[in-house]
Amino acid sequence: MEKHYLTPEGKAQLEEKLNYFKTVKRPEVVKRIGIAREYGDLSENSEYDAAKDEQAQVEAEIAEMEEILLNAEVIDKKKINCDQVNVGCKVKLYDEDFDEEVEYRITGSSESDPRNGVISNFSPVGKALIGHKVGDTVNVRTPGGEVVYKVISINVWLSFSLKKENFYWKDLHFQWLCVKLILALILPLKRIFYDVCKFIEIVWFKLG
Repeated sequence: MEKHYLTPEGKAQLEEKLNYFKTVKRPEVVKRIGIAREYGDLSENSEYDAAKDEQAQVEAEIAEMEEILLNAEVIDKKKINCDQVNVGCKVKLYDEDFDEEVEYRITGSSESDPRNGVISNFSPVGKALIGHKVGDTVNVRTPGGEVVYKVISINVWLSFSLKKENFYWKDLHFQWLCVKLILALILPLKRIFYDVCKFIEIVWFKLG
């Protein structure tokens, strides 16, 4: 079973996201399926099909998060050995091809953010760097070709703080659920409610 490295902050954030999916997204999708059933023939009910597809996606994401947390190893900054490149280290490299220095922070795949220099230990660069020491030359095979780095320094990645996501209000589906609840209060007639929701839903997700 693959081991998933997580920072303490990353583990807490993943637990929060999992709780959100279980307590908000899962019931929301179940409710959407129930509403869609009321529209009639399921064989020609696009709302029902869409809700079932979303349910499958939500359950798959829940299963993935549960698997990651079950096999998670939390990175302890006090136990990180940076005599060589390991998960939790910040590595400064010299790129011989471009004659420039680059810096990467090595973490688990669940928290990687390549645009900000945070790479997974399973990425081509991360995988090639693991185990190397200061002064080593490392050949990295990437989709764009081979890159040659020289390890300049290895330090503990001191700042593990991650940008905290607000899963509740950044989620378009949760926002849309709130809008539908309001519409349900002010549009008591089922046919009008359905037509208005259908129109707004198209515009809502297109703009989102």
